[in-house]
Amino acid sequence: MVEKVYKTLLNGRVGRFSGVVWPERGKWFEVEGVLMPCISGLHLCRAKDLLEWLAPEIWEAEYEGECIEEKDKLIVRKARLIRRLENWDLTAARLFELDCAEHFLWRYEEVHNEDKRPRKAIEIARRYIEGKAEEKELMRAVDEAWLAAKLFLSLNSGKSRYAARAAACAANDALDNDGIERRILNWSVFWDKATGTVGSKIWHAEREWQTSQLMKYLYPKEVRDEEKTRNRKKADNPEGGKCRVEL
Repeated sequence: MVEKVYKTLLNGRVGRFSGVVWPERGKWFEVEGVLMPCISGLHLCRAKDLLEWLAPEIWEAEYEGECIEEKDKLIVRKARLIRRLENWDLTAARLFELDCAEHFLWRYEEVHNEDKRPRKAIEIARRYIEGKAEEKELMRAVDEAWLAAKLFLSLNSGKSRYAARAAACAANDALDNDGIERRILNWSVFWDKATGTVGSKIWHAEREWQTSQLMKYLYPKEVRDEEKTRNRKKADNPEGGKCRVEL
């Protein structure tokens, strides 16, 4: 099975760094000269790279010919956009950010397990997105989450504040279109700083979970179908042995 590749762009099919407008879906884009990472060539990414290059538009793409594989991207000579993933929008981005903040909140609560202000901000932000909470209620919860993030700034346990800060940022972005767009474009930098305090092993585990969660927003039906298939296989084979073969 061929691995999917992606191109992330600003609104209007605009390159994040080049400012170049990519051709319409299905039309090939080709460059000349020597391919050089971050300097020349068309830059694509794989699923595992998406968090490094998040942008308001995510497109499935394909390429032909020359390709340089880097740790976090592909540099190719000829490529085209195939399909924009329409499920990725500002609402999905807000919910995804809340998911990631909530998943990482253990970092704060293992030290301050009685302080539920960051978690409450996340919960109210979800209700606000659903139209079930008022703006004033969310603004108060965001302020409380920021107080929690700042309270332990100078203490030995201060590194845990990054998880509270992530919760405050995510809840605040539920109110702010510009905020979530900035967060999308600076996703990698923000989460490197937030999760970098827990060491390489946990950082990688967190990134793997985030990538898996992102796929649920990009491909909701496909992911649900895959989960149903896995659950059905587990039910048919609860002991994890070989599947029965009907003769």
